[in-house]
Amino acid sequence: MVTRLIAIVAVLAALGFGGYIWWQDQNDRAPTPQEQAAAAGDNLKDALQNLKEAATDVTAAAQKQAAQAISDSTASAQANVENAAAQAANAAAEKLTNLQTTLESQGILTEEGIDYARAREVVEGMDLTQQVKAQTLDILQKVQNSPTVAKAQLDALIDRLQAQD
Repeated sequence: MVTRLIAIVAVLAALGFGGYIWWQDQNDRAPTPQEQAAAAGDNLKDALQNLKEAATDVTAAAQKQAAQAISDSTASAQANVENAAAQAANAAAEKLTNLQTTLESQGILTEEGIDYARAREVVEGMDLTQQVKAQTLDILQKVQNSPTVAKAQLDALIDRLQAQD
């Protein structure tokens, strides 16, 4: 009876050991081609997903950089336009000041206003073509005939120049 018990234990131990070996072989066996193909497909799917995410990240970063560059360029262009407008306004104001100084020094612009006779003398004495002299004298005559219109136009010009400052 003891021998029978030993035999049964030996058979059970052999079956257990055999089951263990078989189970180890199942875990260590090479994957079948179908399993390899499925694993490769999963790996490819993961790689494509990672590539898609990377491309999305790169695109988002590029868009952000482009937007920043455009914003910087716009700010720079605005500053350049403002500087150019200020320079133009300053140049115009300087030219008006120089014109006033010149007209005063030549006796055309006095405290009483414009000396039209002196202005005609200065224009006649200038080295200009007859056509330019005639046009200048014509403008001078129109200003003399309609001083309020000329003053209104001059005031509007000054206002526009001051608004650009």
